[in-house]
Amino acid sequence: MPSFEPDSMQDTTSLQAEDAICKDSISVSPFPLPTGFRAYRSPKLSLPDNNEVYLDFTPKVRLPERVIRRYLGFALGLIAIYLVYTLALDIISLTGQRPAFERLRGLLADDGWLISVGAFIAFILISSVLRGIWVWTRPYPMRFNRQRREMAYIADADQRTRFIAWEKIGAFVRGTDTHTSLLAEPIRIYTLNLVLFSEDDAETNIFLSSHSSLEKAMGEWESIRIFMERGRKYLPADSVAHDAMGGTLEHLHMLRDLYKQGSYLRYLLVFIPLNLLAGGTLPFHIARWIKKLHRVEHSKEMREWSQAIPSRSWKRPDELFRELTLERLEYLNTGKTLMDYQRECLEFVRLEDDAFEEANS
Repeated sequence: MPSFEPDSMQDTTSLQAEDAICKDSISVSPFPLPTGFRAYRSPKLSLPDNNEVYLDFTPKVRLPERVIRRYLGFALGLIAIYLVYTLALDIISLTGQRPAFERLRGLLADDGWLISVGAFIAFILISSVLRGIWVWTRPYPMRFNRQRREMAYIADADQRTRFIAWEKIGAFVRGTDTHTSLLAEPIRIYTLNLVLFSEDDAETNIFLSSHSSLEKAMGEWESIRIFMERGRKYLPADSVAHDAMGGTLEHLHMLRDLYKQGSYLRYLLVFIPLNLLAGGTLPFHIARWIKKLHRVEHSKEMREWSQAIPSRSWKRPDELFRELTLERLEYLNTGKTLMDYQRECLEFVRLEDDAFEEANS
């Protein structure tokens, strides 16, 4: 499929996520036009080998390691609470005539209790692995077909496959502050959302993913757009490390290093206990095995739609879309950014509103 973008398109732009106009939201609508951001190929983007037809995307992906850590952490947490409770009773009883730590020693010496605890942990672990397998092997709910210039997605409500033209898709990124119990300062999270425009001008918003920076959120959208407009060979290589919000083993090691660089006492009293309660690195090794499993096949309709078609049948962008794309590229190649464009649009709207008010006053 021919490319309608010049190779001179800027590859990267120095962008300030704290820019006032983009701190809460930045929009790429109503058409999927160039953004000027560097493309970021996140783990949620899946492009099978030797495939030039479609790109899969998994929004709201639940990584198996997260599922396993959640289940295992719940089980180990309950056991830890019970042991602490028993230890507390022993400490209280030291004021009496009972031997030191009688309850705790008796509990650990009870084979029946240990067998019950072992069976409970095994049940939770097996359940979490089965849940992780079920989550990971579901069909990709979103697919972008370059040859047909369409997107297919499986609606959560009725699990039906819906198709929408590429030109009727927009996107926006919204930044929000998220407070955590471990960090005093709030974390800035950027969410990427799709906007689907139907024939009757109704809009449907679909949440795609969360990121730690504006560049990654917009870069993920730019990867989808580049694949649809230019092709597979223009996409960047796969990300070596997952996004910081991904909960991967790399992220765990990064958190460990951050805690060590800060307060070592906090590292010993917070990070290590929480990590042990979540199963350490065991969930990540199990997740690597799960990710090698094959996914469930799509419906027959989706499989037929995903087949390659003769080049003469490929859908081309219409004249309006090509003009808007070239216009946006010319704007970006002047050194300005998407935030500048949005700021100028808002200023233009404000001036028009002021002029309208003056004319009617």
